Amino acid sequence: MLVTIARFSMAFEAQIAKARLDSEGMPAFLADVHTNNALSIYGDAFGGIRLQVPEEVAERAVQILAEYQEQALCELDDDQGE
Repeated sequence: MLVTIARFSMAFEAQIAKARLDSEGMPAFLADVHTNNALSIYGDAFGGIRLQVPEEVAERAVQILAEYQEQALCELDDDQGE
């Protein structure tokens, strides 16, 4: 069974998150990408793009994304400090 671990308004953000999980060997799927692209101004009303993983790996997938987001924020802080 798949569970939704994140929602995105923009397709590129969803693709980046999925690619991060893919790079860790984590099975990940994007739901509603085409609906969001076709009806972009209403995408959020439909729930956005859903990043889904198998239920048994959901906790680890959330950790991977949290670590990636934290790392990206730290790199942004480093760039602004120069």
